[in-house]
Amino acid sequence: MNVPEDDGQLQHIPIKSLAIGAALRRQLIAAGFKELGEVFESGDAELDERIGVDSADQVSRLKDSFRKNPDAFAERYCRQEMGDRASVVNARGTRNADSVIASVPRSSRTTVRRDGQRMGEVSSGRLPLCDESDELRRFEKKALRAINIVADHAEDAFVAEALDLIATDIFDLRKDVSGVFAAAQRRSSARSSIEATKGLTTETPNAFLLYMLDSVQRNFTGDSVWHASFDELGIKDQTSRVAIPHFVYDRIKYKGFNVYNEEETQYQYFYTALLHAGLAESDWVSIWSRLIIPLVRGMQKGRLPDGAYPTAADLIRLANDKHSGFYLANRSAQNLIHKVPEVTGPMLVSALSVAETALSSATGSGDTIMASSGALPTAAMNALKAVLDSKAAGGSSKSRFSRLVYFPNAELRLSPEDEEEPICIHWERARFPRRFAGRMVTYRVNGEVVASAEVLNGVESAVLEEVNVRLAPSRAYDVEVELSGGDESTLGRLFATQSFRANHPGVYEFVSVGDGVLRQKRRPLRRKRTVYCLVAPGFEIRPGSGMVRLNRNELSIGHSIETFEMDDMGCGEVCDSKGAQVSAWCEGFRVTVDRSRVIGEGMGRSDLYPSYRVDDGSGKEGFNDALPSVTIEGRVDGFDYQQLDVELLCDGQKTSVKRKNKEQLGEHDVGIVSLRLDQSMIPNLVADGRLRVVHRKTGALVLNYRFSVVPIRRIALESARVDGSDTVVARYGIDVKKDCAIRSGASSNLPWTKGSVHVETPLSDEWLAVEVAKKVGAEIAKVRASIFLAGIDIVGPAVTRDSCGVAPDAYDLQEAPADSKDVTIRCQGRRASRGAYLSLGQIPCFYKMLPVASRYRVSPFSDLRSGMVGDGRAIKLQLVLNYECGQHLAKQPPCVLDLGSVVSGFNFGECSLRTGVRGCSLELSRGVDYDLVARFSKVRGDREIVLCDDVAIPAGAREFELPRQAEEALVSRGLLRVTFACVDVFGDADFSTCQRITIKR
Repeated sequence: MNVPEDDGQLQHIPIKSLAIGAALRRQLIAAGFKELGEVFESGDAELDERIGVDSADQVSRLKDSFRKNPDAFAERYCRQEMGDRASVVNARGTRNADSVIASVPRSSRTTVRRDGQRMGEVSSGRLPLCDESDELRRFEKKALRAINIVADHAEDAFVAEALDLIATDIFDLRKDVSGVFAAAQRRSSARSSIEATKGLTTETPNAFLLYMLDSVQRNFTGDSVWHASFDELGIKDQTSRVAIPHFVYDRIKYKGFNVYNEEETQYQYFYTALLHAGLAESDWVSIWSRLIIPLVRGMQKGRLPDGAYPTAADLIRLANDKHSGFYLANRSAQNLIHKVPEVTGPMLVSALSVAETALSSATGSGDTIMASSGALPTAAMNALKAVLDSKAAGGSSKSRFSRLVYFPNAELRLSPEDEEEPICIHWERARFPRRFAGRMVTYRVNGEVVASAEVLNGVESAVLEEVNVRLAPSRAYDVEVELSGGDESTLGRLFATQSFRANHPGVYEFVSVGDGVLRQKRRPLRRKRTVYCLVAPGFEIRPGSGMVRLNRNELSIGHSIETFEMDDMGCGEVCDSKGAQVSAWCEGFRVTVDRSRVIGEGMGRSDLYPSYRVDDGSGKEGFNDALPSVTIEGRVDGFDYQQLDVELLCDGQKTSVKRKNKEQLGEHDVGIVSLRLDQSMIPNLVADGRLRVVHRKTGALVLNYRFSVVPIRRIALESARVDGSDTVVARYGIDVKKDCAIRSGASSNLPWTKGSVHVETPLSDEWLAVEVAKKVGAEIAKVRASIFLAGIDIVGPAVTRDSCGVAPDAYDLQEAPADSKDVTIRCQGRRASRGAYLSLGQIPCFYKMLPVASRYRVSPFSDLRSGMVGDGRAIKLQLVLNYECGQHLAKQPPCVLDLGSVVSGFNFGECSLRTGVRGCSLELSRGVDYDLVARFSKVRGDREIVLCDDVAIPAGAREFELPRQAEEALVSRGLLRVTFACVDVFGDADFSTCQRITIKR
């Protein structure tokens, strides 16, 4: 075929003549396309409908290639078939140098196909005949689906994310690939692996790519990426050893992911494989031990780098700064983090969140802990377990973690066809260590149990089947997964948490990624996409530039599903029922607001911040350290703060904002601007604060953020008690600046109090309405707000509440109904610093941080009801609660709630020896209203020798005689052991629960 000299004529090239891969070419022809121009002139929505999302993505890449360089496009995709030889001609009619390849003998040539496979030596074979080959062919479709889902956002992803989508198939994949190589080596006289390599890279390239990345994760130790993998498969021939790294590199590049090139490093295959393996386990060990965990431990003590919660850019900077104290000496990890920060930055942020959860969940007693894996690969979680189990985490050998279990993240999905419950939370099938088989998994959403499942016994591990939960729309979804049963931890219960929030006030956004499933949108768009929005009643989306409404569907529950076509710089805004703008965004910018110090809601549900000033040493009031920092990442040329119009209004008064540029991330023109409200002179009392940011060149409204400020430093739970109506009443301390006044409650008739105040309210209350006032000149400025309270509802055991002042004993606990012996703990809302510790004397019964809405039922008396030897003393049941928001104090006095007492043993009080003319007897302080049995014995070494028959003590009796044998033993030895037990329904003594005392002469 002769290529036209005019670039415009390229568009008239027949589809059947393009070298774009047989599958795509057949799809285009079947869809009715005849020439290249028809394809390029079709919109994304039309292509999605006619040839499918995956093929449309390939066409999109072809369009980009054509726009950038038509000559190169013609050179690559427009070929003339000449027998066995390919002659490549560019758009000006000149032959390309690559055509010299045609003169090379065919047997010695290896060219690269568009689909990432190498031709010639590698790609002409088939898999050997064996069962493993058949299994891999069946698995190939699943592997392709997983890779395509990740490739949907290839610009800021790594291929190993697909491994989590096939987590339950990894063991079979390893076995099957190993089996294919073993079969090929048996068939070869030289035990060559060429046949297996050819077959895998030709018939099952996606499955083999995932296998190789999994192998890199497991085997890389800092020296070689490939050798350990080759040795694992028994690959010794040089042909395969050369072909496989090329295949991995080409396949990753073909799918549109970031790769290293020759100009960056001579080790482009090495670093590309490491990067897309999600970093190797050895790299993650360095990241956890030198960066993430030391950072979290410092944050737990109130030390934040630069005074703000670290962003992705901050974490990358700390890792690369030799003077930061968090420098990564691991050269491989440092190189990879710096190469593609769009990928590694979010990974580090996710790692920070996972570490915070894991360390806050630890009891320090060597227990198993469970954490959500976030967006991290398996290698990262394996490395975290290794670090937590070593002194590298800064702990001692006495406080190591014996086990770490990680639970796969859930997905928030949209089901438009369901009118009443359009939201779906989905958990993929997961594997666990075999010791967890038989345990129950309970799924809670917003504190309510929505599903449960049993961990089943699998072939090589325990398996938890996938779970789908349908839900009605909600403002937020706080998810908690509980793994219960067994004795793997002190309390036998493990938890992992996850939260889903609306993308914008009243709006959830969803996109389809390759497989047709609508998942919540988690990152800015990189190309034109169809976005589905679930909009709550009272809110309205107003599309801006680059955003076109395609459809609107009203649901029976009052919500609506709106469909938009949005490009990568599309803008939109959300308005309330009165038409007032409540939020705005632009896809070309990613905005992060550090909301970690929010203490409630101000006017119009705005974020409410406390006020604690930093003393600058001059005696003057410094900045408000509680206010947030705002980070804006922009994907426009030369993006910096000079391109932004920033307006900050505090109750209508303009206020300057400190702004600065941060180091750019990567090589894709990502500029970062930081707006530091915590380093700006903002008043202590702000009812209506508005931060509005506009990108001057495009006119895009990047941010419209509302906030309020009150002169409250801190709210803390100080004490709690149970009142006469069995309501738990909490006492809070609210630390207010001395020159301000506060009153709590919604009534305007309540008195004002200057300075710090104490408020009593039910512990179950989630909010406290307050009004804060301050004299500003001749006027009084006021702010009405709702501040967060603990929101913990406690129901103590009825067996201790209804005991009429007498502590129940072992008999009472045995006879009481099961539900009267439990403690119920129910939490509302989301709170960062909220926790509970329930103990019965020195026995821990329940310990957990309570960050999300949840509900727990705890049985604290299980040890007393069976198999425990008591001593007759009263044991307190106490619940220690922790809650604070605002300024953190290193030493916060605990809030102890007394839930009653129980007697360890029986309620007969003291037992004393009485002697008389007729012999000895034992006297009880008070009688009990049930029958007892006394057993007399003596101890010789480790043995207990029973002296005589048991003695029955009828109900109400307070004195009984000692048997002759017991009296003689007391006289001869001076000591006598007496064991009391109650009588069961059959009249037999039950010594499984008893009380033991020692009588001295």
